[in-house]
Amino acid sequence: MTRRIAIIAASTLLALSACSETDDTAADAGQDGGADDAVAEDTGLDLTPDPSCTDDSWLVQIFGSVLGADGMPLQSIAKAQTCIRSATGLLTCLRPADTTADGSFTVTVPENVRCMARATMRTLVPLTDSTTSYCELEIGEASGRLTIDEPIVVFPTERPASLNDIGDGTVSRTVTYPSTLEVDLTPDALSAGGSRDPYLETSAAQVAPAADGTCFATEGIQWIDFFGFSPEADVDGGAFAARFPNTTGLAPGTAVDLYVLGGLDSTDAEGERIEEGVWHRAGTGTVGESGLIEFDSDNGLSALTWAGLAVAQ
Repeated sequence: MTRRIAIIAASTLLALSACSETDDTAADAGQDGGADDAVAEDTGLDLTPDPSCTDDSWLVQIFGSVLGADGMPLQSIAKAQTCIRSATGLLTCLRPADTTADGSFTVTVPENVRCMARATMRTLVPLTDSTTSYCELEIGEASGRLTIDEPIVVFPTERPASLNDIGDGTVSRTVTYPSTLEVDLTPDALSAGGSRDPYLETSAAQVAPAADGTCFATEGIQWIDFFGFSPEADVDGGAFAARFPNTTGLAPGTAVDLYVLGGLDSTDAEGERIEEGVWHRAGTGTVGESGLIEFDSDNGLSALTWAGLAVAQ
């Protein structure tokens, strides 16, 4: 159960749970079901559900807005992409909708995918050092138009102060981000779908669980910290060891769980797909004598999307 964001629907009240990035400006990643044009005129739309859509939800339009971490609207630069799962698990990611001058956006869902079992809103600012947000729509059984009552937040990321040239891309090297997060990256193991280099342009943001915009913070998990990466990347054939800052002052030896958030093309250490907007528990690490929270490659980062630290289960 994810943290809920109030949504006003045409005929009922729904909830949205938000969650993030390809860096192509076109960003029409269709995945299983192909890309559809999600930007259309909103006049004359029939909101009546298809009679055959009995066990799933019927969604026609989504209205929302996107802010930066400073609370200011991201005017005409952010993109909101809806990824829809059918009852059979087929994934269709719609063509992203652009934000307007006030940071708002409108997504019109094509008729052939309005009957849905699950939907996730993916929000990003292409070709920038910033996180991609993945927000699961808790659509329930309602139908019609949805207005997302709380803005979606895109957080700026920071690049490492220094970064070695790729050189031998098969060799692991430690990359230290400004938050003091350390990741043992192997450049050739990084796979990204956009035009940006996932090693040379890597950056990260540390975000507190209580911050505005952490709609991806699943309830029922005692979150400690979040770290978002840019550009999004998958790790081919395993996971990266990582050491996270111990911002809450946990004692040495304390066990901490590491979660990885699924993006458009994310996998776990075994190569199994992690669905978009879904947290995968990667493993358990401990607070080391250095004070950092340490995870080896058996329990590390299998994708550079969002990492979440939580009290060990």
